[in-house]
Amino acid sequence: DAASSFDLALDIDADVRLLVLPVSKVGNPLAGNRTVGIVRTSDIYNTIVEAPRTGWIYDSILSVNVGQTFIVRVQTQFCSVSQSSEVYAKYLVDSVFPAERRIRLSGRVNPNCGFRSFLSGIPEF
Repeated sequence: DAASSFDLALDIDADVRLLVLPVSKVGNPLAGNRTVGIVRTSDIYNTIVEAPRTGWIYDSILSVNVGQTFIVRVQTQFCSVSQSSEVYAKYLVDSVFPAERRIRLSGRVNPNCGFRSFLSGIPEF
């Protein structure tokens, strides 16, 4: 995408790990800079009920093994009228198929600007 209208790109390294690349490592967004924070966690995917407040690594490439979970914090223009401009998501690397250049992830995104909760229903935090 020449406009870099995405937040993350995914790749597979030589050790069959998922590489998570923020948009700043792949291209130059036409709509200005977007900050992408990523944090790896040892927590089990299904037990993560909210995104952390601290520990974010910004605009860096993260390598993740199959079975590991990572959480993403993206600053987006779609939240420009909100008090907070971040959207949060959590992902689990289910499998990596290097011969097919295919990756399977489980994920949950909270599209509500500034809310860190991954629980179902109306977010409270």
